Amino acid sequence: MVSQVDHILLRPDTCIGSVEISDQEQWIFEDSDQISFKLEEYIYC
Repeated sequence: MVSQVDHILLRPDTCIGSVEISDQEQWIFEDSDQISFKLEEYIYC
């Protein structure tokens, strides 16, 4: 049997959700007050 800490380190997706990086084209509001359509990478939780 493993400790709770070891379990989280071994299988983080069972406690916090996915740890896989996804990418999707999205509308992004830029600092320059413009909106642009970009491919963004994120981790979906």
